[in-house]
Amino acid sequence: MKLPGGQMDVLKESTVLHGLTEKEILEFLEPCEFKTVSKGQIILNEAEIGQGLYIILSGEVEVFLPKENR
Repeated sequence: MKLPGGQMDVLKESTVLHGLTEKEILEFLEPCEFKTVSKGQIILNEAEIGQGLYIILSGEVEVFLPKENR
């Protein structure tokens, strides 16, 4: 698996993968699915059971909580 430029550096510095070698990171990523999401797209709602681990390689994510949970 070959990652686009700069993404390996982002992964090496992530909390989850920090300290792993490039080989170990590539092994970890082997079963992974990469997704691109559009601005404003919801990727997970509160109380949903997650189906994976999200690592943001570029961009940013906002987290919104319903008013009753603030």
